[in-house]
Amino acid sequence: TLEVFKTVSSELLPSPAKSHYTFNLRDLAKVIQGLMSVDPVSIGGAEDLFRLWVHECKRIFQDRLIDNKDQQWFHNMQGEVCLKHFKKPMKGIIGDGADGQGLLLYADFILQEKKAEADYEQRKYSQITDFQN
Repeated sequence: TLEVFKTVSSELLPSPAKSHYTFNLRDLAKVIQGLMSVDPVSIGGAEDLFRLWVHECKRIFQDRLIDNKDQQWFHNMQGEVCLKHFKKPMKGIIGDGADGQGLLLYADFILQEKKAEADYEQRKYSQITDFQN
């Protein structure tokens, strides 16, 4: 996460058209917060944790990027970090995703069946693997 943060901070500098390209330690903390939000029981192994990390970095950093060139640059850079530290290609980590094309989604508002309001407050942050269900 630190390597992604340092690279994004040094390579994607603010400009008049991209004045919101300012990254700070709060962004780094948001990635860690997202990793800590998941229910530990839902992490079956290293692959699940890697997938969650990819998702959190994309939501915190890539979602802020406004053009396809910058988004593709971030995707490629994150893929290099995955290979370097996880020893796996990004495609192997992401898999098919929720849409069958590699879309990673995590949320805490998806419930399998209708539950009482009290149960709703106990919702878990977990991966959405299928749009249909």
